[in-house]
Amino acid sequence: MLARVLICSLILGTSACCRARSYEPAPDWLVRYVADMDSQLRTVNATNGIDADEAKAIAGVYLVKYLTGCGAPDEAILRDHIWVVSLRLGVAGAKSDRTIEVDSKRGGVWGLGGPRYGDFDSFHYGVLIEVAREGR
Repeated sequence: MLARVLICSLILGTSACCRARSYEPAPDWLVRYVADMDSQLRTVNATNGIDADEAKAIAGVYLVKYLTGCGAPDEAILRDHIWVVSLRLGVAGAKSDRTIEVDSKRGGVWGLGGPRYGDFDSFHYGVLIEVAREGR
């Protein structure tokens, strides 16, 4: 009998907490922002390694998402198996000494002040999830 009472209480308590929430569509600017990030990253095919253009695409998204909103990747130089992508920062695009590094085999990416991703898929997925969650 006690078990039945506990089960009924659990069911009633759970149903009270799980009320249907009203659906709110994402704002148009957020949908466009996520689509833009995704389209930049869809040009990357990490299955055959990362070339210079793909490294710059990865670095560009990483720059905007984690380092600063104003700037662009400059050139990508291959050192060992790491693309070192130099950055141009600010509205004028001044050459900077900051870089973003991209693994030429797996597409992992990291930079000073941002998170480290071990491969391209985790970066792509992580960026889209974070943008959708945080709205930026």
